[in-house]
Amino acid sequence: MHITVYQLIHVIGIALVVQALGAAVVLAGSDRAARWYRASMIGHGIGTFLILLAGFGMLARLEITGAFPGWVWVKLGIWVIVAALPFLLRRRPNLASAAWALTLVLVAAAATMAIFKPL
Repeated sequence: MHITVYQLIHVIGIALVVQALGAAVVLAGSDRAARWYRASMIGHGIGTFLILLAGFGMLARLEITGAFPGWVWVKLGIWVIVAALPFLLRRRPNLASAAWALTLVLVAAAATMAIFKPL
């Protein structure tokens, strides 16, 4: 596949994950949370899968083999944290505001790593 196809899949995955995190933040501690939690988590799981699939596909198209550069490790760490946020919100709904702000910072940091590849 062409690298732009991987980029499109990657962005769609990011949109799904951010949408699911937004739903988790809005519904944190709500009575409606149980009703929408499953749909949100399905979107989050599909989005996380698409991000990883397309990310590794892009690495292959860029011919990055062997040891990953530092920016790849930073992005992987960021997405592990982003993947864990909904589960944290389920247990600690009082952290919804912090999770909302953290999501923005983490997505911006991941985009910075991808665009500028500083490490």
